[in-house]
Amino acid sequence: SLYWTIQSAAVVFLVPLSGRLMKQWPLKSLFSAYCAGSVVSAAAYVSLGCFRPGDLTLGFSVMTALSVVGECLWAPCLGALIIHLAGKRQAGLMFGISNTVLALGMTLGSSLGGLLLKRALDLSYLPYYWLALGVICLPSLLAIAILGFVSLRYHIRQQQPADAVLVPLPIGVEPA
Repeated sequence: SLYWTIQSAAVVFLVPLSGRLMKQWPLKSLFSAYCAGSVVSAAAYVSLGCFRPGDLTLGFSVMTALSVVGECLWAPCLGALIIHLAGKRQAGLMFGISNTVLALGMTLGSSLGGLLLKRALDLSYLPYYWLALGVICLPSLLAIAILGFVSLRYHIRQQQPADAVLVPLPIGVEPA
């Protein structure tokens, strides 16, 4: 619970700051930061499995730092991407859908986490829990990245008319 307390407090203060830094980023950069943050967040849990039982303080410190950095990358980008892709009118609906999916994921993740913890205790090898949890995150992150990439490409194509031809205008002439 100390991990969740420290991680949550850090996220509450740092995510809005990172969001301000990303405010004017183009869509491709936002998507790249979202994917990178997702990978760093998954790596946070995997990292704890790499520490010996005697080094758990250091392990939790590394896990906390990685999860905060990951969330500072993906959380502001998720909101910005939803607004860019769905538009301001649909943003509320999209946030509702994304939060529902997140809640379902957390529910399933908690159940799966309990099964993994039981398996780790049966094996008398606690790092199994953290390693397996991180590895399970990877396919879901890959699916999110693919879905996001396809959505981003579709959005960019929708913003650029197919028959539009860019013609340079002489200096001083304003487009009509």
